[in-house]
Amino acid sequence: MLVCGENEGYIDIIFLPTLELTVGKRFEKIGHIYQIQATSLKNEMVVCSYTGVHFVKIYVDKITGAMSLHLNEVCYITEQFVNKVIEFEHGRFLAALWDSNKYMIIDHEQEKIASTIPHPLANKQNSRCWGMAKAPGYDYGKLPFIVCRDNTGIVFVDVNHCKAYVFAVAPIKQNLFGHGEILKIVLTDVNLPGGAIAKIP
Repeated sequence: MLVCGENEGYIDIIFLPTLELTVGKRFEKIGHIYQIQATSLKNEMVVCSYTGVHFVKIYVDKITGAMSLHLNEVCYITEQFVNKVIEFEHGRFLAALWDSNKYMIIDHEQEKIASTIPHPLANKQNSRCWGMAKAPGYDYGKLPFIVCRDNTGIVFVDVNHCKAYVFAVAPIKQNLFGHGEILKIVLTDVNLPGGAIAKIP
């Protein structure tokens, strides 16, 4: 199955072998969709849009097998455009706000905004996050960092202690809107003196 998030809150599910539209629905409470991805909860998706963060459930009828989409009434940051989100622990999400230099931690199980984290370069206008990924070796207790790529460079967000740090200053001068995910972390073996091997992104 291929899940597509579109403008004006449309979500389509396409059956890949035949490219048949299995189910399609418009949600009036959801604005233009920028990102949609599965969560750790079965058949649930998180949606980033012009109207904040929403959650949509896929239901499958046990008798007919028919699929349907259902919007959770609980949503977050609905007054702002949220373009990036990542689930870092079960039911807990880090969201990047497009026009505000800050991040928010959403505790979806408790149905609340758990914390607001200012961007480390908060005086910069329009930092605008373009990509998020868990740091290599991510561990909520020992290495709780989410790597974020934005207009200022690379930022590490500590989702355990709710702090953000500048890792590298590398400004993006062009508008990448619509280019999708631009951050990829690839582990590579590097031979060190003495025969040791290090893993680096």
